[in-house]
Amino acid sequence: MKRKIFSHSEAKVILSPYYERIAKAVLDGFGDYLKIANCSVENVGFVEYEPRTKACIVHEHIKNRVQEAFQGMTEIEARKWNGVFGLKINEDLFIRFNKINDDYSSRGYMTKQAKCYKNQMIIDGFPDEPTFLVAGYSPDASWTQIKGIYITCWDGENLQWVEEIISHKSSIQTTIPFANTEQETQKRIKLKTDKKPDTKIGIND
Repeated sequence: MKRKIFSHSEAKVILSPYYERIAKAVLDGFGDYLKIANCSVENVGFVEYEPRTKACIVHEHIKNRVQEAFQGMTEIEARKWNGVFGLKINEDLFIRFNKINDDYSSRGYMTKQAKCYKNQMIIDGFPDEPTFLVAGYSPDASWTQIKGIYITCWDGENLQWVEEIISHKSSIQTTIPFANTEQETQKRIKLKTDKKPDTKIGIND
Protein backbone atom coordinates (compact mmCIF):
# COMPACT_ATOMS: atom_id res chain seq x y z
CA MET A 1 0.00 0.00 0.00
CA LYS A 2 1.29 3.43 -0.93
CA ARG A 3 0.82 6.80 0.70
CA LYS A 4 -0.31 10.16 -0.62
CA ILE A 5 2.49 12.06 -2.37
CA PHE A 6 2.37 15.82 -2.00
CA SER A 7 3.17 17.76 -5.16
CA HIS A 8 6.04 20.24 -5.21
CA SER A 9 3.74 23.22 -4.79
CA GLU A 10 1.74 21.55 -1.99
CA ALA A 11 4.88 20.57 -0.09
CA LYS A 12 6.41 24.05 -0.42
CA VAL A 13 3.47 25.58 1.42
CA ILE A 14 4.15 23.25 4.36
CA LEU A 15 7.97 23.30 4.21
CA SER A 16 8.73 26.97 3.56
CA PRO A 17 8.48 28.08 7.23
CA TYR A 18 11.13 25.50 8.12
CA TYR A 19 13.68 25.89 5.29
CA GLU A 20 15.99 28.06 7.36
CA ARG A 21 15.97 25.78 10.39
CA ILE A 22 16.58 22.66 8.31
CA ALA A 23 19.41 24.24 6.29
CA LYS A 24 21.11 25.63 9.38
CA ALA A 25 20.84 22.30 11.22
CA VAL A 26 22.50 20.47 8.31
CA LEU A 27 25.25 23.07 7.93
CA ASP A 28 25.91 23.19 11.66
CA GLY A 29 26.01 19.39 11.83
CA PHE A 30 28.56 19.34 9.03
CA GLY A 31 30.51 22.05 10.84
CA ASP A 32 30.54 19.87 13.97
CA TYR A 33 32.14 17.08 11.95
CA LEU A 34 34.84 19.47 10.74
CA LYS A 35 35.60 20.46 14.33
CA ILE A 36 36.03 16.81 15.26
CA ALA A 37 38.30 16.21 12.27
CA ASN A 38 40.38 19.22 13.24
CA CYS A 39 40.60 18.06 16.86
CA SER A 40 41.76 14.63 15.68
CA VAL A 41 44.51 16.18 13.55
CA GLU A 42 45.72 18.36 16.41
CA ASN A 43 45.72 15.58 19.03
CA VAL A 44 46.46 12.26 17.30
CA GLY A 45 47.56 13.20 13.81
CA PHE A 46 45.85 13.03 10.44
CA VAL A 47 43.46 10.10 9.91
CA GLU A 48 41.94 9.45 6.50
CA TYR A 49 38.36 8.55 7.37
CA GLU A 50 36.39 6.46 4.89
CA PRO A 51 33.49 8.35 3.26
CA ARG A 52 31.01 6.10 5.11
CA THR A 53 32.63 7.02 8.44
CA LYS A 54 32.48 10.71 7.60
CA ALA A 55 28.82 10.43 6.62
CA CYS A 56 27.97 8.59 9.85
CA ILE A 57 29.64 11.29 11.98
CA VAL A 58 27.91 14.06 10.04
CA HIS A 59 24.56 12.28 10.39
CA GLU A 60 24.85 11.98 14.16
CA HIS A 61 25.52 15.69 14.48
CA ILE A 62 22.76 16.64 12.06
CA LYS A 63 20.36 14.63 14.23
CA ASN A 64 21.46 16.56 17.29
CA ARG A 65 21.17 19.91 15.52
CA VAL A 66 17.72 19.09 14.12
CA GLN A 67 16.44 18.15 17.56
CA GLU A 68 17.78 21.41 18.96
CA ALA A 69 16.31 23.46 16.12
CA PHE A 70 12.78 22.06 16.46
CA GLN A 71 12.60 21.60 20.21
CA GLY A 72 9.30 22.76 21.68
CA MET A 73 7.47 23.00 18.34
CA THR A 74 4.21 21.10 18.85
CA GLU A 75 3.62 20.42 15.14
CA ILE A 76 7.07 18.83 14.76
CA GLU A 77 8.48 15.52 15.96
CA ALA A 78 12.22 14.90 15.62
CA ARG A 79 13.09 11.40 16.80
CA LYS A 80 13.62 7.80 15.67
CA TRP A 81 10.96 5.65 14.09
CA ASN A 82 11.86 1.96 13.94
CA GLY A 83 15.52 2.89 14.36
CA VAL A 84 15.51 5.63 11.69
CA PHE A 85 15.80 9.29 12.62
CA GLY A 86 13.38 11.63 10.95
CA LEU A 87 11.51 14.92 11.16
CA LYS A 88 7.72 14.67 11.00
CA ILE A 89 5.67 17.77 10.22
CA ASN A 90 2.13 17.14 11.45
CA GLU A 91 0.79 14.16 9.50
CA ASP A 92 1.87 15.70 6.18
CA LEU A 93 5.60 15.21 5.62
CA PHE A 94 8.34 12.94 6.98
CA ILE A 95 11.97 13.87 6.29
CA ARG A 96 15.07 11.71 6.54
CA PHE A 97 18.59 13.17 6.41
CA ASN A 98 21.22 11.65 4.11
CA LYS A 99 24.28 12.33 2.03
CA ILE A 100 23.21 12.37 -1.61
CA ASN A 101 24.73 11.85 -5.05
CA ASP A 102 24.78 14.34 -7.90
CA ASP A 103 21.56 12.80 -9.24
CA TYR A 104 19.88 13.46 -5.84
CA SER A 105 19.74 9.77 -4.94
CA SER A 106 20.82 8.72 -1.45
CA ARG A 107 24.21 7.15 -0.89
CA GLY A 108 24.68 3.80 0.78
CA TYR A 109 23.29 0.29 0.55
CA MET A 110 19.57 0.10 -0.22
CA THR A 111 18.06 -2.06 2.50
CA LYS A 112 14.54 -3.44 2.17
CA GLN A 113 13.32 -0.63 4.43
CA ALA A 114 15.17 2.01 2.39
CA LYS A 115 13.60 0.66 -0.82
CA CYS A 116 10.14 0.80 0.76
CA TYR A 117 10.83 4.36 1.88
CA LYS A 118 11.87 5.38 -1.63
CA ASN A 119 8.75 3.71 -3.01
CA GLN A 120 6.47 5.59 -0.58
CA MET A 121 5.23 2.31 0.91
CA ILE A 122 3.65 1.72 4.31
CA ILE A 123 6.44 0.64 6.71
CA ASP A 124 5.99 -0.94 10.14
CA GLY A 125 7.01 1.49 12.86
CA PHE A 126 6.68 4.57 10.62
CA PRO A 127 3.74 6.98 10.46
CA ASP A 128 1.29 5.88 7.78
CA GLU A 129 0.17 9.20 6.32
CA PRO A 130 3.08 11.62 5.65
CA THR A 131 4.80 11.83 2.28
CA PHE A 132 8.35 10.48 2.59
CA LEU A 133 11.07 13.03 1.75
CA VAL A 134 14.85 13.22 2.05
CA ALA A 135 16.87 16.25 3.13
CA GLY A 136 20.15 15.53 1.39
CA TYR A 137 23.49 17.30 1.56
CA SER A 138 26.21 17.13 -1.08
CA PRO A 139 29.80 17.63 0.18
CA ASP A 140 32.70 18.56 -2.04
CA ALA A 141 35.39 15.98 -2.85
CA SER A 142 37.55 17.00 0.11
CA TRP A 143 34.64 16.96 2.62
CA THR A 144 35.50 20.50 3.68
CA GLN A 145 32.36 22.28 2.50
CA ILE A 146 28.78 21.60 1.46
CA LYS A 147 27.94 22.21 -2.19
CA GLY A 148 24.19 22.04 -1.75
CA ILE A 149 21.28 20.97 0.44
CA TYR A 150 18.16 19.62 -1.25
CA ILE A 151 14.80 18.23 -0.21
CA THR A 152 13.78 15.47 -2.59
CA CYS A 153 10.64 13.45 -3.18
CA TRP A 154 11.03 10.05 -4.83
CA ASP A 155 8.44 7.53 -5.92
CA GLY A 156 10.46 4.43 -6.71
CA GLU A 157 13.01 5.30 -9.38
CA ASN A 158 11.08 8.44 -10.35
CA LEU A 159 12.24 11.74 -8.88
CA GLN A 160 9.00 13.65 -8.38
CA TRP A 161 10.52 16.98 -7.33
CA VAL A 162 13.54 18.70 -5.80
CA GLU A 163 13.78 21.84 -3.69
CA GLU A 164 17.21 23.39 -3.12
CA ILE A 165 17.14 24.98 0.34
CA ILE A 166 20.66 26.20 1.06
CA SER A 167 19.81 29.45 -0.74
CA HIS A 168 17.04 29.99 1.81
CA LYS A 169 19.78 30.33 4.44
CA SER A 170 22.28 32.34 2.40
CA SER A 171 23.50 34.22 5.46
CA ILE A 172 25.20 31.11 6.89
CA GLN A 173 28.97 31.27 6.62
CA THR A 174 30.95 29.19 9.07
CA THR A 175 34.73 29.41 9.29
CA ILE A 176 36.50 26.51 10.96
CA PRO A 177 40.26 25.89 11.43
CA PHE A 178 41.53 22.63 9.94
CA ALA A 179 45.12 21.48 10.32
CA ASN A 180 47.27 20.67 7.32
CA THR A 181 49.62 17.98 8.58
CA GLU A 182 51.88 18.06 5.55
CA GLN A 183 52.77 21.72 5.89
CA GLU A 184 52.39 21.88 9.69
CA THR A 185 50.14 24.89 9.25
CA GLN A 186 46.47 25.60 9.63
CA LYS A 187 44.03 26.39 6.89
CA ARG A 188 40.69 28.11 7.16
CA ILE A 189 37.79 26.11 5.83
CA LYS A 190 34.46 27.66 4.91
CA LEU A 191 31.04 26.22 4.43
CA LYS A 192 30.19 28.25 1.37
CA THR A 193 26.58 29.12 0.75
CA ASP A 194 26.98 31.63 -2.02
CA LYS A 195 27.10 29.01 -4.78
CA LYS A 196 23.60 28.55 -6.20
CA PRO A 197 23.07 25.47 -8.36
CA ASP A 198 19.82 24.86 -10.22
CA THR A 199 17.08 25.44 -7.68
CA LYS A 200 13.40 24.75 -7.18
CA ILE A 201 13.26 21.99 -9.71
CA GLY A 202 9.67 20.83 -10.11
CA ILE A 203 9.09 17.46 -11.73
CA ASN A 204 5.50 16.35 -12.24
CA ASP A 205 4.46 19.28 -10.08
